[in-house]
Amino acid sequence: MEIEPFAWKGHEYVILNEGNEFAIYQIDDPVNPVKVATSNFKFGTRGDSDYDLTQFDVCDDCRYGVLAHKVKRTVVFDLGTGAEPTFPSGAYTSYDITFE
Repeated sequence: MEIEPFAWKGHEYVILNEGNEFAIYQIDDPVNPVKVATSNFKFGTRGDSDYDLTQFDVCDDCRYGVLAHKVKRTVVFDLGTGAEPTFPSGAYTSYDITFE
């Protein structure tokens, strides 16, 4: 499990690796985080593994992020262009490569 803070259009967020999907929370008020998006990649798992999304990276005010997944390998995903980051349906590209 991993969590990373980032800024989007003047607001503060965190993206949380939930094992196979992401959740994004707005944390302008850290005492009351608000969930704004959940991914719906449904990449599947390898064997009986529960946590196949192994690494990811996003940056402040960047539209695209990257992740490593045991099944889909390297994936570039889109956070959209709206007022809040989101996961547009099917807005990703996977590459069958690995980096070491």
